[in-house]
Amino acid sequence: MNSTPARAARGVVAVEFALSFVLFMPLFLGAIELARFAYLRNVASEATRIGARTIALCDPNDTTVNLAVNRMRAILPQIPSDYSSYVTITRMKSDMSTSCTSTSDCAYVRVALSGVPVPTVIPVFPLNLTLPTVSTTAPRELMVSTNNGFCS
Repeated sequence: MNSTPARAARGVVAVEFALSFVLFMPLFLGAIELARFAYLRNVASEATRIGARTIALCDPNDTTVNLAVNRMRAILPQIPSDYSSYVTITRMKSDMSTSCTSTSDCAYVRVALSGVPVPTVIPVFPLNLTLPTVSTTAPRELMVSTNNGFCS
């Protein structure tokens, strides 16, 4: 029986490890980024829920919009400070197709978040991904900020 002498087999394990590492590490890092992206997608959904709740409870004005977006940014810091192209707030009548003009006409509030950039954390593959569009529709509640602790 011929066996390879120990001296001739030196370093084989190191070469096998290096080859395996080159294949395994990108898959491992990709799985981490995929999990992080899925987590951020769920966080974006929660952020729109909180934004819709804030808009549904408080007066329909710019202060309320800023409050809602600040609450959304507290949960999802990836929302840029110039949020106007990323956050869409729509107040709708009961048919959900037309925008309402006064508080008494409003029946629903929709907050949508779209195109939020999410850079990868792992520097090996620098990608700039964007979150898919996420929206939440909430029924109108008070829409009054006076004596409403949620709106302050």
